Amino acid sequence: MHIGLLAGSVRPDSSNQAALRIVEAAIVTTGHSTTWITGLEQLPAFDAAQVDNPPASVGGFQEQLRRQDGLVIAAPEYAAGLAGSTKNALDWLVGAASIYKTPVAVISAGTTGGEHAIRQLVLTLSWQGAWPMTTLGIAFPQTKMEHGEFVDTSTIDELTGLAQRLTSVVGGSADGRRDALVQTVQAFGVDPQRFGDIT
Repeated sequence: MHIGLLAGSVRPDSSNQAALRIVEAAIVTTGHSTTWITGLEQLPAFDAAQVDNPPASVGGFQEQLRRQDGLVIAAPEYAAGLAGSTKNALDWLVGAASIYKTPVAVISAGTTGGEHAIRQLVLTLSWQGAWPMTTLGIAFPQTKMEHGEFVDTSTIDELTGLAQRLTSVVGGSADGRRDALVQTVQAFGVDPQRFGDIT
């Protein structure tokens, strides 16, 4: 199985990228391979008129996602909302089916733990037909890091657990996927019936 890693912050020293590095290491130990999804910073502002004939940068971004069996998104929260660059990227996936029925883990590392960013990610992903399977907020990440990497054992354990939950549903049974999806989306007020048959 192949798991994509998408950082909603393009800063190489961002806490969300650091979180994804922990997740990547944990995924690799389960025998799955990973790919970093690139090109977020090259995407133009979303234009609905170009959905059927998107710019090359958008097409390449969509194709990267289409190849993944699962996805981990780690994005910051700004002004009580999801980072605009991440929302813009997800807007370009509307109608493309790039992440349709793709199991997704959602992370937000930031001062308040990214509650609003996580909620908006789960809602947006659900409306696009992706399967949000697990979420994690990391509050005050800089207090848990040294030299740009997480060193706090509790945070590392939480990120490792998230990776293990995602890989277990990606390669697991339909019942396992259904249970994880229902539990996750119901916590954010999403009706599981909108996903139809979960196989």
